[in-house]
Amino acid sequence: MPDPVEEALKFVRAQRSKEAYRAVISYFLRWSGLEARDFVERASSQPKWAESLLVSYIQSLEKRKLSGSTVALYLVGLKALLEYNDVAGINWKKVKKAMPPARSYGTDRSPAVEEIRRILQFCDVRSRAVDNYSHSTRVYKSILKLSFIEMTEDNVLIMTTLYHLDRALWQTKTRR
Repeated sequence: MPDPVEEALKFVRAQRSKEAYRAVISYFLRWSGLEARDFVERASSQPKWAESLLVSYIQSLEKRKLSGSTVALYLVGLKALLEYNDVAGINWKKVKKAMPPARSYGTDRSPAVEEIRRILQFCDVRSRAVDNYSHSTRVYKSILKLSFIEMTEDNVLIMTTLYHLDRALWQTKTRR
């Protein structure tokens, strides 16, 4: 019998998704103390056992204070493992009901014009460009990272990095 993890990952196209699924499955198997093959075989013969194990796993992730969106990412890899290895009988609706609610980002708001003006008062030219970009595209400060690299009495070296999906898009160093 081929390795169930590799069997499931054969059908996943994106390399980053494969890596994420592999990590999530590995974490689950360490948590459960099971080998992948044993888990898949037992889940095939006892789907209610697998369902209850998945619910317990979700509850343990929730105790670690992970958000509902993060828990959903953990679950998607396990669902792929089971579905691509032809495990049937798991009530995924019941498993999803055990998940913590995911935060909705629809409640975020764009900053008011006056708020943008106040922010721009304290920016240098390069930071203004990033700030204008972030507000015009609804990309908020949460993806801007400011690092104070060196500080002396007369100036400060600040590094500003703009991130998108955990990738650095733009970086500048400013002396003040």
